[in-house]
Amino acid sequence: MVSYKAYYGCTLTSAGTEAAVSIVRRHRLWEYFLSQKLGFNWEEVHEVAEELEHISNEKLINKLDAFLGFPRTDPHGDPIPDANGKIIQPKQVSLATLSEKEQLSLRRSGTNLPRYLKCWTKKYLHRKQHTGYQKICFRRIDGSENR
Repeated sequence: MVSYKAYYGCTLTSAGTEAAVSIVRRHRLWEYFLSQKLGFNWEEVHEVAEELEHISNEKLINKLDAFLGFPRTDPHGDPIPDANGKIIQPKQVSLATLSEKEQLSLRRSGTNLPRYLKCWTKKYLHRKQHTGYQKICFRRIDGSENR
């Protein structure tokens, strides 16, 4: 699963990469399920999914994927690998490239740390049922708002 070479460190073997992608797939599917079907907030799902990701029954995970409609991203916007381990990276745009008047939908948080997600949700985001989170307003450093 891991290949080690002195003074060069460790790398995953093909089997190691496959196992890692499988764990990521299970984790992100459980996050999506918890958020979209059980109503957990996006700052709550990571910790619970950490426990559920160790359920490795492939038939269950494939049925969960189908039940959820084969989602492509988890609640934080991270891509969910498909059953073959393929990861499709969604197109992303940095906030730094946008003008002050542009509106946007937040598709990826860049973190799953609850303290940041709670702060963002409270200050900037409104939940849209079954479509993730959409940013409708942000405060610039000078304190003014952009809607």
